[in-house]
Amino acid sequence: MGRLLEEHSHLVLGSEVGRSRFETGAYGFWRAHVRTLLTAAGTPAPDALVDVLLAPLAPEVYSYQRRVLDLSPEQITQAWDRLAAILDR
Repeated sequence: MGRLLEEHSHLVLGSEVGRSRFETGAYGFWRAHVRTLLTAAGTPAPDALVDVLLAPLAPEVYSYQRRVLDLSPEQITQAWDRLAAILDR
């Protein structure tokens, strides 16, 4: 995901900003996928958690972290990995 955002964030930002993100097919796909994983894991109330988990992958968050905070793609990916490890407990 980081590579996709790194190479194509300008395209994603053009189509998925603010509320419009929730209306795109791509977000709907990712949301359905994550919801399926949460349901399979027996997570209670998965609908309340799906968007929270997808938020760190939002293109404007990635762009802010890269351009304003000057984080490297590796630093961002490592943060995602830490988040996934916490959720896997």
